Amino acid sequence: MESAQSQTLSDVKELRNQHNSTRRKLERLERDVAEWRKEREGMADDTDLKEQKEQLERQQRAKDMEETEIRSKREALARELAYLDSEQRKVTSKLEKLDNEDVQRRLALQRADPDCIRAADWVKNNQHRLKRKVWGPIALELNETIHAKYVEDTLPKWLLAALVTECYEDYNTILRELNNGNSDRRIKASILNVEDGKCHAVHRPYSTEQMEGYREQYGMRGYLDETEDIINRGGHIFSEIASTERKAAFVTPYKKYVTSGSYTLMVST
Repeated sequence: MESAQSQTLSDVKELRNQHNSTRRKLERLERDVAEWRKEREGMADDTDLKEQKEQLERQQRAKDMEETEIRSKREALARELAYLDSEQRKVTSKLEKLDNEDVQRRLALQRADPDCIRAADWVKNNQHRLKRKVWGPIALELNETIHAKYVEDTLPKWLLAALVTECYEDYNTILRELNNGNSDRRIKASILNVEDGKCHAVHRPYSTEQMEGYREQYGMRGYLDETEDIINRGGHIFSEIASTERKAAFVTPYKKYVTSGSYTLMVST
């Protein structure tokens, strides 16, 4: 009897302990629920969150588009840079070729007329003593091979080796300095002066009626100085005159006629 009563009391005590434990858990859960509700009340409305989300998405899309545009511009700039690099290499190669051609022409001219190169060197080293630009030797001023061939076939050699000044002060300075010294050291160079770099009006040795007759008889088209206008209008006069497939020129005791295909021009000598 006492054993059964003792067991019952023990069970009641255990139940009471479980009840107290469960109640404490319930109270703890109620506090958690209350805190969650309080936090939930302080949170922004779902509508605001959705608007913020949509705004962030729009901003992200704008950033993506901006990034795409920047990438496209960068690629375009990279292509342009590659093109410019290629063009620069072409120009550099052309300059190197021109430099080499200039050296070869200078050496050839030096062999033919050493004094003209010495005169050109003096001009180069004494720019501070000159008022205006000094050109020449004329043969070294020609950058196109076809032009050089045309001029070399037309002008006398002394003129190809000449220097050209644009004022008489420079002309006299160069002439005086080149002739300064004993006969062994003097530089015998040809110098021409074209005042202010402007040529005088060309003297026409033939009348209009005479030129008409020459045109009918020989096919003369005009004077060589008139080719400048043809060139300025895009004509290829040099390639026609200096064509290797046709006779470029023939000479009479009085005149030199330059002929080529449809072009026939006259040079007074």
